[in-house]
Amino acid sequence: MTDIDIKRLEWDADYWDAVAPLGATHYWGPSGEWYQDCGDYVLAWHLTGRNWQAALAPLRITTDAAIPRPTKQEQEGGDHVKHVGMRFQASLGECELMAIDSNGVTCCVKMDDGGHLQFCSLDALMPIKPQHERQREELVEVVEAEMENCFHKAVTAGDIADAILSKYHLEPKP
Repeated sequence: MTDIDIKRLEWDADYWDAVAPLGATHYWGPSGEWYQDCGDYVLAWHLTGRNWQAALAPLRITTDAAIPRPTKQEQEGGDHVKHVGMRFQASLGECELMAIDSNGVTCCVKMDDGGHLQFCSLDALMPIKPQHERQREELVEVVEAEMENCFHKAVTAGDIADAILSKYHLEPKP
């Protein structure tokens, strides 16, 4: 998985659950490997087999490069939720948090659409949804739009499939 947001992985337990294999307790950044600490032994996630196997390098989870799974308490603990360097969704798009005022109310963000700086309320920053959630929401919008057409004409499963294929510029399989 190359599109993992490492900063978010450090503090967002829900994001961790969305991108990590079930049971993962650590992520090792240098190689992008998932580990499961089982107490007396460590398992590594085998991507091709999509299963847990005995780890060849169990000490990796004890290094600074290993990111432990955050707990819900850490996520709700205040300073773990929003800190400089993290990425968020603001009203104008995705951004990186650059600075927070001493009261923890106002912040400065660097917008992705050209890198301009903007000041806003810290509360206005929302977590970025994982890619699979964004794709699902887009797909729901396509299906809902086609279902609205049911009132104007008979819509078939084929019509919905065609709308999905055209939305994602895909060709039907022969």
